[in-house]
Amino acid sequence: MKKEILNKIKQAKTVYIYNGLLEMHFRISKTDFLYEFRARCKGQKKHPGHMDEMLKEFNDNINLDDNLNLFFN
Repeated sequence: MKKEILNKIKQAKTVYIYNGLLEMHFRISKTDFLYEFRARCKGQKKHPGHMDEMLKEFNDNINLDDNLNLFFN
C-alpha cells in the first residue's frame, strides 16, 4: 500500500490539503507532502503494528482526480 500511495503522490501535478478549521483545501508543494508522508512512515517503524493502520487511513484520505490534482483530507 505504501508504494501505491507514493505513486499517487508522484503522479500528482498539484497537491491540496484540507483544513477543517477553515473548511478549505490549501495548495502545498508536492515535495513537502512527500516529505511528511515519508516522515510518518519512518516514525511508524518503531510501532510496526500501527503501520498498516496508518497506511490505510492515509490511503482512505487521499484522492487523485483525472486532472492529476491530489486532495488530502
